[in-house]
Amino acid sequence: MEKPNSHFAALRTQAREQRDKAIAHIRADYQTSLLQIAELEQRLLGKIDPRRVKTSAAIERVIPRDEPFTVADVMAALESLDAGRVWPKASVHRHITKLRHLGLVRRVRRHKVNEPAVYARTDGPVKVEAEDKNLRQVILETVTRPMRTAEVVVALLEGGYKTSMIPGHFRTTVIRQLRQLGLKEKGGKWSR
Repeated sequence: MEKPNSHFAALRTQAREQRDKAIAHIRADYQTSLLQIAELEQRLLGKIDPRRVKTSAAIERVIPRDEPFTVADVMAALESLDAGRVWPKASVHRHITKLRHLGLVRRVRRHKVNEPAVYARTDGPVKVEAEDKNLRQVILETVTRPMRTAEVVVALLEGGYKTSMIPGHFRTTVIRQLRQLGLKEKGGKWSR
């Protein structure tokens, strides 16, 4: 037999979830209204013509402050900001990458085959997790002494680098990255 208190706890939880959803919806409407009011004010006062806003400034303006986002979310927000303007997706990707390098945006989840990468704003520089670093960064941190190719591959995988490549392809990719990074192979070992 179930306790009557469990029913009340479930009702409280359901009420809390409904309240949180309503607050989130109202906040989103409020933010949208503020953006529309600000844009209308700028147009009426003749201060800023939205067609003259730089792409980078527009991207920073539409990036959500308190929730994760994808490039598709930013593209949709840019389209709603100015539907008549062409917003190149490559420019959006480049600017988000620049913001990541500055520490203003961090990647929450790497992209997968059918899932885009997810980003979030930060308040300052953040430490990048091992899974958020690209292969080149991990190789530079891993190869601190002369190492054979197999040692490099094993050290990368043990260090937490995640890959879906088959071992032979991953090994070939690591060798190519080692060469591109300027490391030399002497006596079967890679070093700087």
